[in-house]
Amino acid sequence: MNQPDTSAHVSELLAFRLGGEEYGIDILRVQEIRGYDTVTRIANAPS
Repeated sequence: MNQPDTSAHVSELLAFRLGGEEYGIDILRVQEIRGYDTVTRIANAPS
């Protein structure tokens, strides 16, 4: 009978895009997932 290979390391990642680049982080390091909020413009600040 063939036994499955249990020596392989399996990771779950949270993937996200930021500034046109894609990143991934180990899901066990994630503390919170928050939605996107509307950006508040600050008076007299550059664009």
